[in-house]
Amino acid sequence: MSAPASVATQGLGPSGQLVVFAKLLDVAPDGTSTLVADQVAPARIPDVTKPFTVTLPAVVHRFAAGHQLRLVVAAGSANYRGGLFANLVTVTTGTTSQSLTLPVVG
Repeated sequence: MSAPASVATQGLGPSGQLVVFAKLLDVAPDGTSTLVADQVAPARIPDVTKPFTVTLPAVVHRFAAGHQLRLVVAAGSANYRGGLFANLVTVTTGTTSQSLTLPVVG
């Protein structure tokens, strides 16, 4: 992750830390998506120069056959107030150190 403004402000305490919002979407075969259980997980990132973990709230949701799961990391949410500073954030994906772990119940 790269967030240059947050590197400069994170030492100011919680108000200077980067806030991101993680959510899971159920994506139907036609491309329409639905927020799973209306859950959004705000996460305050203590140090943007280091790896971090976001734990989503526990929910029960059955994905229909043919549906996919989409993880969204957003800089804002209509339900929450974000960070106090404007910030450009770049999230890098595709490394083996990043993962989404889901329990599967038979």
